[in-house]
Amino acid sequence: MIRWAYDAATRFTPRIYVSVHDEETIIHYSPLLPPEATFVKDLYDGPRSALLALLSGFTSIEEETIAVIPTDSPFVSEKVMTYMASKAKGFDLVVPIWPDGKVEAIHAIYSRLRTTPILQHLWSEGILEVKEIPRYTRTLFIGTEDLQELDPTLVSLVDADTPSEFQTLKSISAGIQ
Repeated sequence: MIRWAYDAATRFTPRIYVSVHDEETIIHYSPLLPPEATFVKDLYDGPRSALLALLSGFTSIEEETIAVIPTDSPFVSEKVMTYMASKAKGFDLVVPIWPDGKVEAIHAIYSRLRTTPILQHLWSEGILEVKEIPRYTRTLFIGTEDLQELDPTLVSLVDADTPSEFQTLKSISAGIQ
């Protein structure tokens, strides 16, 4: 799945960083990715969390605008990410939001300079949930219903956190091929 997500990201950005918790993960992922893959290892000791991955990445790289996608989301849409990036001017974060209020903070566009201090604050306070980031940032929420114009089934927001979700991804993949 990580290779699928990596390949999807190459369609909308020339520089791709893969966030990992430790050296062991780099060793495990290296054979799965092209040699030009850049790994960013967690800089802080603590529990694994997407917030820690964002903080470590944002502290380690130089780009100002960063598209964030999870490695278990292989059908990320170039159109969706490019559209969200086009809306980023004047915002710290551009993020999809579902009708029920669920925020997709790891399918988002971030301003690295403006969000890094916020991530540092959240980390120091022991707040590990990425869904908390919009509370502290100038955030543009884009409704998933608006994104459906670019991705009618919203397959670009599908990820696999459970075995049943992985089966869903396999079914989607079989339908795409």
